Amino acid sequence: MVEFETILSQDKKYARNNFIEVAKKKSEKGYEFVSVARGWFTPDGQKRYKKAFSLPFNKDVLGFAADVFAKLAESAPSDEEVKQKIDEALAKREEEKEKSEA
Repeated sequence: MVEFETILSQDKKYARNNFIEVAKKKSEKGYEFVSVARGWFTPDGQKRYKKAFSLPFNKDVLGFAADVFAKLAESAPSDEEVKQKIDEALAKREEEKEKSEA
Protein backbone atom coordinates (compact mmCIF):
# COMPACT_ATOMS: atom_id res chain seq x y z
CA MET A 1 0.00 0.00 0.00
CA VAL A 2 1.26 3.48 -0.90
CA GLU A 3 1.86 5.86 2.01
CA PHE A 4 1.16 9.58 1.77
CA GLU A 5 2.49 12.56 3.72
CA THR A 6 0.00 15.38 4.27
CA ILE A 7 1.80 18.67 3.73
CA LEU A 8 -1.17 21.02 4.20
CA SER A 9 -4.83 20.37 4.97
CA GLN A 10 -7.90 22.54 5.41
CA ASP A 11 -11.46 21.50 6.24
CA LYS A 12 -14.85 23.14 5.77
CA LYS A 13 -17.75 21.78 7.80
CA TYR A 14 -21.11 21.97 6.05
CA ALA A 15 -24.68 20.83 6.54
CA ARG A 16 -25.17 19.12 9.87
CA ASN A 17 -22.33 16.66 10.14
CA ASN A 18 -20.34 16.75 6.90
CA PHE A 19 -17.02 18.16 5.79
CA ILE A 20 -14.90 18.83 2.73
CA GLU A 21 -11.15 18.47 3.11
CA VAL A 22 -8.67 19.93 0.65
CA ALA A 23 -5.10 18.77 1.20
CA LYS A 24 -1.72 18.89 -0.47
CA LYS A 25 -0.11 15.48 -0.19
CA LYS A 26 3.07 13.75 -1.24
CA SER A 27 3.50 10.07 -2.07
CA GLU A 28 6.41 8.03 -0.80
CA LYS A 29 7.83 8.30 -4.34
CA GLY A 30 7.77 12.11 -4.18
CA TYR A 31 4.69 12.74 -6.37
CA GLU A 32 2.78 15.79 -5.10
CA PHE A 33 -0.97 16.19 -5.61
CA VAL A 34 -4.06 17.88 -4.22
CA SER A 35 -6.70 15.67 -2.64
CA VAL A 36 -10.33 16.78 -2.29
CA ALA A 37 -12.28 14.53 0.08
CA ARG A 38 -15.83 14.49 1.39
CA GLY A 39 -16.94 12.83 4.59
CA TRP A 40 -18.77 13.04 7.89
CA PHE A 41 -18.04 13.16 11.60
CA THR A 42 -18.81 10.24 13.91
CA PRO A 43 -20.66 10.99 17.19
CA ASP A 44 -17.29 11.12 18.97
CA GLY A 45 -15.90 13.63 16.44
CA GLN A 46 -13.72 11.37 14.29
CA LYS A 47 -13.59 11.92 10.56
CA ARG A 48 -14.93 9.28 8.21
CA TYR A 49 -14.26 9.66 4.51
CA LYS A 50 -16.85 8.86 1.88
CA LYS A 51 -15.36 9.97 -1.44
CA ALA A 52 -12.22 11.64 -2.72
CA PHE A 53 -10.43 12.62 -5.88
CA SER A 54 -7.02 14.03 -6.61
CA LEU A 55 -5.55 16.59 -8.98
CA PRO A 56 -1.92 16.89 -10.02
CA PHE A 57 0.02 19.61 -8.23
CA ASN A 58 0.24 21.63 -11.42
CA LYS A 59 -0.41 25.37 -11.73
CA ASP A 60 -2.45 25.08 -14.95
CA VAL A 61 -4.66 22.24 -13.71
CA LEU A 62 -5.26 23.79 -10.28
CA GLY A 63 -5.88 27.21 -11.85
CA PHE A 64 -8.47 25.70 -14.18
CA ALA A 65 -10.23 23.93 -11.29
CA ALA A 66 -10.15 27.10 -9.15
CA ASP A 67 -11.67 29.16 -11.98
CA VAL A 68 -14.50 26.65 -12.53
CA PHE A 69 -15.21 26.39 -8.79
CA ALA A 70 -15.27 30.20 -8.50
CA LYS A 71 -17.80 30.46 -11.35
CA LEU A 72 -19.98 27.78 -9.76
CA ALA A 73 -19.75 29.47 -6.35
CA GLU A 74 -21.26 32.68 -7.75
CA SER A 75 -24.68 31.04 -8.03
CA ALA A 76 -24.45 28.66 -5.05
CA PRO A 77 -26.43 29.38 -1.87
CA SER A 78 -24.59 30.38 1.30
CA ASP A 79 -24.56 28.22 4.44
CA GLU A 80 -27.19 30.53 5.97
CA GLU A 81 -29.46 30.25 2.91
CA VAL A 82 -29.23 26.45 2.99
CA LYS A 83 -30.01 26.42 6.72
CA GLN A 84 -33.01 28.69 6.16
CA LYS A 85 -34.38 26.38 3.43
CA ILE A 86 -33.99 23.35 5.68
CA ASP A 87 -35.69 25.13 8.58
CA GLU A 88 -38.57 26.18 6.31
CA ALA A 89 -39.01 22.63 5.00
CA LEU A 90 -39.01 21.21 8.54
CA ALA A 91 -41.55 23.79 9.69
CA LYS A 92 -43.79 23.00 6.71
CA ARG A 93 -43.55 19.26 7.42
CA GLU A 94 -44.45 19.84 11.07
CA GLU A 95 -47.40 22.04 10.05
CA GLU A 96 -48.69 19.38 7.65
CA LYS A 97 -48.30 16.73 10.33
CA GLU A 98 -50.34 18.79 12.78
CA LYS A 99 -53.08 19.34 10.18
CA SER A 100 -53.29 15.63 9.41
CA GLU A 101 -53.55 14.75 13.11
CA ALA A 102 -56.37 17.27 13.69
